[in-house]
Amino acid sequence: MSLTEKFVKDFKKHIENNSDPCRRCGFFHNTRTCKVEFKDCYIRGLSVVIGDDEKQGGEAQGSGTTEQLRALAEAIWQTNAKKVTAKKTPKGERTSLPDPNLGRLFIQKSPALLPGPQPMVATNGSCGSKTELIGPEPKKNQIHVVSNYVQVTAVPQELFVYSLSFWRPSSDKTKPNLPYNKKREIKLAFDSVIASDNLELEKNNHIWATDYKDLWTHKALGANVEDQEWNVGPFRYKQLNGKVVEDLHVTIHHTGRLQDIPQALESDDINDLSDHIRALNAHVARAVRQYSGEHDNKTIQVGANKFYIKNGFREMRNGAKNLGMRTMRGYSTSVRPAEIGTLLNVNTATGAFIPPVLVSELLNLVGDQAYVERILRGATVKIAYHRKNFVETKADGIDFNGDLERTKVFVQFGAAANVQKFYKTIEKNHKDPTSVKTTDMNDVGRTVSDFFSKGK
Repeated sequence: MSLTEKFVKDFKKHIENNSDPCRRCGFFHNTRTCKVEFKDCYIRGLSVVIGDDEKQGGEAQGSGTTEQLRALAEAIWQTNAKKVTAKKTPKGERTSLPDPNLGRLFIQKSPALLPGPQPMVATNGSCGSKTELIGPEPKKNQIHVVSNYVQVTAVPQELFVYSLSFWRPSSDKTKPNLPYNKKREIKLAFDSVIASDNLELEKNNHIWATDYKDLWTHKALGANVEDQEWNVGPFRYKQLNGKVVEDLHVTIHHTGRLQDIPQALESDDINDLSDHIRALNAHVARAVRQYSGEHDNKTIQVGANKFYIKNGFREMRNGAKNLGMRTMRGYSTSVRPAEIGTLLNVNTATGAFIPPVLVSELLNLVGDQAYVERILRGATVKIAYHRKNFVETKADGIDFNGDLERTKVFVQFGAAANVQKFYKTIEKNHKDPTSVKTTDMNDVGRTVSDFFSKGK
């Protein structure tokens, strides 16, 4: 029984358009379907062989067998393979750099998983810390009231407000500049500029603070002209992908000036003080970060004004089962105006965090891969082993074992490193940069573990 003429005609049309059929069923479809389930592949092939209508009792639209489909597809693949094997890979071969640590872990597996948590808070709510009364003792018929507000004794009289925009010039002069829009990109760029004092904040003894959206300073940057805008750069900067660029620029825009801040906090309605409060909160947050940095970085900042104590945690459990997360205690701060003056409100905060352990340790700890995949999705992880470097990428300033290059955002688990294979690309799919059009038919594939540990 032969295949229908229409199917053969359509089959050849696909081949002429440089499309490749599935080698399992002969049908033109997304080959990832075949990788997921053989049965799906054959069902799709049968829709060509016997026709969808015949399955439902109707007249057949095709004739033949799946074996014939596979034979025809294999013959076409072999023909195409002869045509493309002479082609070079898109980027050519790269030259490996020798590395005696290839495949070794940067960190050792933690036998205790985590440092010990702080002791439980006592039933009376006290952590056992000694307190000292500052000020006069209460008079007769007076009592002390413990509050989560503290008075701010000094507030700046005025602040200059600037917005910062980071960008790189486009290689094509006819196209606009390339802006930095991601939060992590902006933070890294700002920290890089501040560390090298390219804005001369330290040189000119500026008192400043930022929430990575605006910059507040106690003195004007340049001429004190509102709506003034100017560019500074170029700077040297290491991007998220680890590549060092020499042409980072920042556009500084003077957006305003907060004047008579103490008086405004005493007299203005709180709804009209959002800009003042945001600026003062940024100053408080910077002071906390500086203090933490001087004391072994014992806190983690989350958002604009939440801080968590690294070793103030408890493991989250459901009965005897470890949920792979921990609750961490901390506090949030917020400046508030009041009749007696400006106050700093400090509230307790609790957050759920993933422990800083190897992903493999987390899997062993929880024992549920699907659950671990859900809690890790979107989290920042780091590749923990030494990877292969190349002469060509090193020349471009990329070190695959650098801190930024090893930092990734988790999406999902794939196959094990000794199972998952990749193949040499012959031709790219220019319509879809995430896929390839043709792979080398003579390439049997390499596992991820072989590539990174054995270099082959």
